[in-house]
This record gives sequence, C-alpha cells and structure tokens, in this order.
Amino acid sequence: MIEKQIQYLAENIPGITEEQARPLLEEGYKRNSSIVFGGSRVRGDYRPDSDLDVGFGSLKERQAQRVIHRINKIGPLRLESHIQIVPGKKTESVPQIISPEEFFQRSGTRSSNDPRAGEPYLPSGSVTVTPDGEILIIPAGKMLLNK
Repeated sequence: MIEKQIQYLAENIPGITEEQARPLLEEGYKRNSSIVFGGSRVRGDYRPDSDLDVGFGSLKERQAQRVIHRINKIGPLRLESHIQIVPGKKTESVPQIISPEEFFQRSGTRSSNDPRAGEPYLPSGSVTVTPDGEILIIPAGKMLLNK
C-alpha cells in the first residue's frame, strides 16, 4: 500500500525521490497522520531551488518540526521549515490553519517577513496520502467539506 503511494509521489511531484518519500510517509504514518503536499511543486510553477511544502493532518507543531528536520537530512529536496503546516498553527502573518488541505487553497500577498514580500501567492491544491493507503488529490480552487 505505501509502495504505491511512494511511487505516485515520485512520479507526480517534481524532485521528490522514492528515497525521500518513503521515510517521510513512514514518519507520518507511525503517528497516524496524513501527509499533505502542496505549494509550487504541486501547482507546477516551481523553480529548481524551490522547497517542498508538506503539511501533516494530525501532528503537533513540535512533532512536525522533528519530522521535517529528519527528512531534510535525507534530501534531495528541502522541506518548508519556516512554518509547520499543521492544524491549529497560526502566526502573526498566517491565520490559523484549519487543515493542510485548506492551507494549500489560500491566496493573498506575501507578508513583510517573507523573503518574497509583496508578491502574490496562489492556491496550489494538494495531494494527500493517508495511512490507510488513500491518495486524495484536491485541485487548486476546490475544497472538500468533509474529508
């Protein structure tokens, strides 16, 4: 079941390898969390140096930080580490995250503490993989009311 998800991610999210996807899924699944991919690599407008935006459906902020730190040691892609995309997370410039899928539907203007401040950002949609083997694709501009 996990092998199909790993293969799907490696084939459909530019830059992620099976060697990086496997431990990422294993880390989330041992905590019974979904893993949600979004951002420029899902939207398709990434640059070679773009990071990989990953959220976790049921991890706490510190748990997500630890997973991101471990996976960033593996590479090849750097995972977004400035904000942990987990339910309940909020900052001065980021309203409370309801779910990673909701976060990846947001649009607006980058805040002053962002290296690309003032630039617009658009919804990316998301790819969610779950511990029970599901692969859920939500296109940009769409949102499921019940997951």
